[in-house]
Order: sequence, then C-alpha cells, then structure tokens
Amino acid sequence: MKRLTPSLVLFLSIGCAPTVESTVVAQCGNGTVETGEACDDGNTVNTDACLNSCESARCGDRWVQDGVEQCDDGNALEADACLTNCETARCGDGVQALWERCDDGNDDPGDACTGYCLPARCGDGVHRTDLTEGAEGYEACDDGDLQQNDACLTDCSVASCGDGFLNEGVEECEDGNLIDTDACPSTCLAARCGDGVVWQGQERCDDGNDNNEDDCDNTCYPRRSPLSTGTRASCILRVDGIPFCMGSNSRGSVGDGTTTGRTRPTQVAELVGITQLAGGFSVNCALKSDGTVWCWGENNNGQVGDGTEEQRNSPVQVSGLTNTVEISGGTNHFCARASDGLVWCWGLNENGSCGDGTAGRDDEENQLKTTPVQVQGLENAVAIDVGGHSCARTADGSTWCWGLNGAEVGSLGSGTQDEFSATPQRVSGDDAFVELRAGARHSCARKADGTVWCWGQNSHGELGIGSNEPQNVPVQVTVIDDAIAIASAG
Repeated sequence: MKRLTPSLVLFLSIGCAPTVESTVVAQCGNGTVETGEACDDGNTVNTDACLNSCESARCGDRWVQDGVEQCDDGNALEADACLTNCETARCGDGVQALWERCDDGNDDPGDACTGYCLPARCGDGVHRTDLTEGAEGYEACDDGDLQQNDACLTDCSVASCGDGFLNEGVEECEDGNLIDTDACPSTCLAARCGDGVVWQGQERCDDGNDNNEDDCDNTCYPRRSPLSTGTRASCILRVDGIPFCMGSNSRGSVGDGTTTGRTRPTQVAELVGITQLAGGFSVNCALKSDGTVWCWGENNNGQVGDGTEEQRNSPVQVSGLTNTVEISGGTNHFCARASDGLVWCWGLNENGSCGDGTAGRDDEENQLKTTPVQVQGLENAVAIDVGGHSCARTADGSTWCWGLNGAEVGSLGSGTQDEFSATPQRVSGDDAFVELRAGARHSCARKADGTVWCWGQNSHGELGIGSNEPQNVPVQVTVIDDAIAIASAG
C-alpha cells in the first residue's frame, strides 16, 4: 500500500483576513488637549493657568497662580488670610477678617473704623473727623493718652479754661467755672491785685495797674478816707469795721435806731464788717465786706434804696446789691460800683443822675429811683464819685459823667450846653486821669504827673484857674503841679 507523504497546504485568503486596530491612551502633559482634559500645556507646573491635572487654574484650587493670584488657600472663606478672590486679606479691603474688629473698605483713619481695623474710640490716638460736633462719638482731639492735664482731655474735648482740669504749662489755675471775680478768673490766670478784675472778698478795687497814687492803691484798696460827712451828720469807720456817727438825728442820720441828736460818736445799729462809708443829704450808707450795701436816714427821695420813701432810723439793706466794691453819695442820690465793673444808682433822678436813660423832668414817673438801676452804656468802671451829678472812670482810662450839666455851667465836662444827660457823657480831654472827685456842680481830676484839671461851675473860683468863668471842659488848675490827692465839695 502507498503511504502518502504529508505536504504543506497553504491557503491564501485575499481580502478576507480580520483587521486589528491599535489603541493610544490619552496622557495629561503631552501638550495635546484630549478628551477629559480642560487644558494641557505640556508641563507639570501647578502654578500656571493649567494645573498638572489638566484642569484650568481657578481661585480656590489651592495652587497660587503666578502673576494672577496673591494667595490660594483652597477654600471659600471670606474671613481668613486669603479672600475668595485670592487676594491677601488686609485692613481696608472691606472684608472683616477674624483678627479684625472692623473693616469699612477704606484707608481713612479718621472714621468709625481706624486704619488698624479697630473701632474708633477716644484715647486711641487717632482723631476722628467724620462726625460733626454734638454727634455721638465726636472728637475734637485725640492725643492717645488718658491725661486730664494736657491740651486734650480724656473725653477727647479740647482743654479750655473753666473745664475743671488744670492744663499744665498753660493755665495757672482752674476752678471749673468762668467767674471773673473769684481766685481763678475766666483767663485761668491766678487773680492778683492789678489784673483789672476785683477779686470778690479779697480786693476792694482793682484798676488794672500798679500805680499807688490813683483811686485804687497797689494793695487793691480804695484810697478813700474812713470818714464820711453828710449835710446833717458825720460818720467814722473804726479799724474793726464798726461805724460810728454823730450830729443831727431828727431824720435818722446817725442810724442808732432813734431820732435823738448825738454830739458824740454813737455806734450805728447792728452794722459790722463795714469797709466803706458814704454820706449824702440826711442819709448815710455803708458797704459791707460781703458786697452788700446798707443805708439809713431821711428817705424822701428814695436814697435809702430799699424800694420805699420811708425814713429809716437804723440801717436797711439796699435792694439787689450783692457784689459791690465801692459806694459814693451825692446830694440826693447814691451810686455803687460792682465787682464786674457795672455801676448802679438810686435816689433823686430829676436830671438823670441815676444814668439809666430816664429823667424826672421828662417823666414824673422817673423822678425817683427807690431801688438801684444800672447806668446805661458804662462798663469796666474802676472808680466812681457822686455829687450833684455822677462820674466814673473806666479801665481804659476814660472818664464819664451824667446828670445835671447846665447850659451855662458844663458840670459834665463834655463840652456840650445841654441842661442834663440821662446817660454817661465822656469828659473831654480825659486822658491820663487817675483820680476823680465830683462836687455839687463841678468836678476835678488828677493826672499821674501831679497836675489837676477841673470843669463846671466857677462862680466862687472853685476851678482854681484865676477867674470865675465856668468851664464845660477840663482846664488845668494853676500853681499846683505836684498833687497827690484831691477833693471836691458842694
């Protein structure tokens, strides 16, 4: 039998063999944006616009994008060190961080939230300027300390005289008020003799100078005699402040509570602490150390000043006067100078002697002023004197008179021919007068150089000018040029 030899049989199939496709896997970082990738920049850098995960960089992805983000903490919290816009948190960005007390989105240090992102408060050293005066939180100043004795107080108000806190180096004193007549006046410079303000209870006068030759000496005591003479009685003031009077007493001029004439000094009833006496027509007055004024005697013209026209045989208090430092008596009226420089008068006002702008010859209702009235238009008086008219010197050196003038006499010294003036008229050429005395119808004044000048009626030669001609302006007295004191009588 024939064995068959195995042989290789090849089958060729053309066009019928199966196709095998090759698969390419996408790779992040190959530079080609492929399916599933948001970006592919061909690198593995995480700080550019495309992360190495082929995701687009964004704020909050924890990667700080160079040149775009200041920070990136991978969260959406606004109050931490990196804001949701990937900017570094800072004071003034408008977002209050955990370590900030406030953040108003500006860099103005002078509003409710300071430049340190702390709420504004008095004493933080930052002057708040966003509020108007009177608003809650308003600061006039802020010096950052808690000192009450510097220019800015602890309530952030500017230190001022009268606030009760001594501003060291600026104020000499501080008593918490603006009273000019106490130990610490409204300038906060300690009161002293010569400062021009009468220190109530300590000074009797203060004309603002150290001249010892004028009406107010350099101890601030009036250069007045402790004697007083009226038309019916005379009075003496003892060193212990007790007054004594003597003379006719039918009208109560002695003031001892009786109407019995006294030929020896008799103590005035119940008056102590007296510092000055003044006399008029059948009336005497006394000034007490507490600033009150007391009068007694005939009162037919209201010159006792208690609001009546009743005779007073013992002293009664003049109405309304509590801070008086000087008194002066005239023919039928009296005047008082207060510590604030104002002048008050009472009594017969027929010719405007009380100086309040009224006169009895014009209006019978104003004939008498039974209580004190303020002299109009007169301030800062440092001395007064009363006769048939009234006169005063003021702190600026000027001299003023009011009341009866007389067209042919000129008692007021203003150069006018008016019969009277119910308000003060400035005396002509009054520069440098340091002492003033008023008589019945004339007046005299002394200058610091020792010369004396007089004006008014001169029928008896009382002006001392070598003639009997009246003068309606001051003229210099002849012969004397070294006077140290003057007086004028009726």
